[in-house]
Amino acid sequence: MRNIFVSVLLFFAATMAAQAASCYEVMIQDPQPFLGNGGEVIILSDGSIWKNMSYLYLYLYAYYPTVVICPGEGKMILNDKVFDVAKVQ
Repeated sequence: MRNIFVSVLLFFAATMAAQAASCYEVMIQDPQPFLGNGGEVIILSDGSIWKNMSYLYLYLYAYYPTVVICPGEGKMILNDKVFDVAKVQ
């Protein structure tokens, strides 16, 4: 029983580590300023293109902000705001 518990624990730890590794920090190149409004097409400094699917209207006026993008989760994080995003290219 103990071996099963340890195996399950190791599986969850590996899964969490893989999810954390799939997120990375990158800068928004366009649009400038980034408003955080729904429907915005976002070009990141790594060349990837995303669409903000959150349909929040925040009017952030952030110039070249650094964000954390999690492609596997479809999330982009800017400070305390979390956006649903979909990869366009």
